[in-house]
Amino acid sequence: GYPTLKFYRDGEARPYRSGRKAENLIEYAKSMSRDPIQRVTTSTVDTMMENHGVSFVYVDGSKDASISGEFQKIAKKYQGLYFFGSAVGKAGSSFSKKFRIDTTPAVAYLTKGGIPDVTTDLGEESLDAFIKEHPFSLVTEINSHTFSDVSDNGKPVMIVVMKKPKEDSDRLLSAAYAPALALQGTVLTAKIDGKRFSSYLDQFGVRKSGAPKILIVDYETEIYWHSPSDILTSEGDLSLKIQEWVEDALDGKIPYTPLVAWYNPRRYMRLVSKALRGYSETTIMILMISASIMGAVLLFTCFSYLDADFEPPRQEAQPIATQAPAPTTKPKEE
Repeated sequence: GYPTLKFYRDGEARPYRSGRKAENLIEYAKSMSRDPIQRVTTSTVDTMMENHGVSFVYVDGSKDASISGEFQKIAKKYQGLYFFGSAVGKAGSSFSKKFRIDTTPAVAYLTKGGIPDVTTDLGEESLDAFIKEHPFSLVTEINSHTFSDVSDNGKPVMIVVMKKPKEDSDRLLSAAYAPALALQGTVLTAKIDGKRFSSYLDQFGVRKSGAPKILIVDYETEIYWHSPSDILTSEGDLSLKIQEWVEDALDGKIPYTPLVAWYNPRRYMRLVSKALRGYSETTIMILMISASIMGAVLLFTCFSYLDADFEPPRQEAQPIATQAPAPTTKPKEE
């Protein structure tokens, strides 16, 4: 959407995913001027995963280990989008044991609640591809900066709607991690602030006053499902209930609800947005100007044609009304 902010480095634009206030912009500028790779140890890795959705850590347990130049280039390229760390030497050896990394040097993808994924192919192109394969955390957050990436990921999205009471939201979110891991290849799991994005959630029938709940949204086919109203109160393992409900929904055992009507203009705006994604801003501007000119020419042609063929309706002549002579009571003489 517009207005929007972009961050440029080495002539390449990237999305800006922080706040719009002055202090947010200042902090972002400071963070981007720091070293893109931070030191990580086994004692700080849990805090790292709690504070950062997606992390990539360079691991090398050898005595004279140092960070490869290729990883430094990749970290600089994606700085601000993901967290980049390093565990080398003794710290790298401990890190390898904790996450069962058999071969080093390696780069590990880490996210809270997820299973680490590791690559030992440390060429620049290979690392770039590895990072692009892991754009999301196990439970990613939906906001104005991440919505396009989440909705275009190609898989249905299980969304935990965080609302009051906070205890229920936290319980529901905590229970969602196990099915998120079990169904990772089938669905993407996310969370959303139900109060902040209440207007967006209205289209799914989610009300401000309702309890926390889970949605499954298939953005490709534009359908969705609501979690059962008693999902938090019914007996049994909550994680298992969530997983079974998601599997039943995707298997067609639970009726779905259409996301939007065919005539809803928002549907076509999304289709246009998808079609234009990947084009440069200059190309999009040229297309918009061309479409505007063609539309104006078409309207002018239509109105000119209508004006040339227009003739005012003719009114048929009506006889002039005359007043009849007043009746008389005297008979006329022959």
